[in-house]
Amino acid sequence: IRTATVGLSIARNLALGEALHEICAFTDDDCAVPPQWVANIARLYRAHPETQIAFSPVHIPESLAKVPDILFPCLYFNQDRLLRNREIFGMGANMSMRKSAWERIGPFDTLLGAGGLLPGAEEHDWLYRGHRLQMQIRLDPSNAIDHHAFRTIEEWIKMHAVYSVGDAAFAMKHLRCGDWYAGVMLLRTLADYSGRILKQRLKRHGFEAQAEYLRGYWSGIWKSRHFAVDRQTFLYTQQPEGGSKALSEAADG
Repeated sequence: IRTATVGLSIARNLALGEALHEICAFTDDDCAVPPQWVANIARLYRAHPETQIAFSPVHIPESLAKVPDILFPCLYFNQDRLLRNREIFGMGANMSMRKSAWERIGPFDTLLGAGGLLPGAEEHDWLYRGHRLQMQIRLDPSNAIDHHAFRTIEEWIKMHAVYSVGDAAFAMKHLRCGDWYAGVMLLRTLADYSGRILKQRLKRHGFEAQAEYLRGYWSGIWKSRHFAVDRQTFLYTQQPEGGSKALSEAADG
């Protein structure tokens, strides 16, 4: 489906709205999937009819694994299990779900994710909302894909600054909806990254990526305040609190 829209969340919602069948799967345009990827997903949902959402690993390609000075967004795990309540784990690059689950949870938040005003964390926000409905979310280690989009060290540091904005905005949204656990996530992340930076400073070791993540996280907390939240749907509204001036401030950071 060709569309002039901008934003990953919008694209996901459009695709799911047009999907003709119950099992839907997502990968990214910089990933390579194995020949049996779709068949494996179908087999998973047949074997576990109670599963509503599933994530599988995202690996570094073997041909690039030893190339120096490049880094890959990736996700490795080897345990087949259900996520614990409120546990956030998984990458949208290797994600599947029942369309009926998307209809129950609601759309991906269009302010979150790549191309959104609060970039990043759209799949984690949607996953968290699935937890609120007590959906069964499974980790399937047997259907890994390769992620070919590497980053230089400088690009890796910048990526942390960008995607941490969405991570913070996701947690802030649920805190503003009265979810105390989202506040725990915020405090835990701030403490964790502050500790990492201090530890690496003492070791005189590189801490730039962690510092950029923390800076972006604080920025995401601040930016999220400019947007109203619908407490019924757990979605940001497109209109910022304070009107167009607030929208400009939020975009500029």
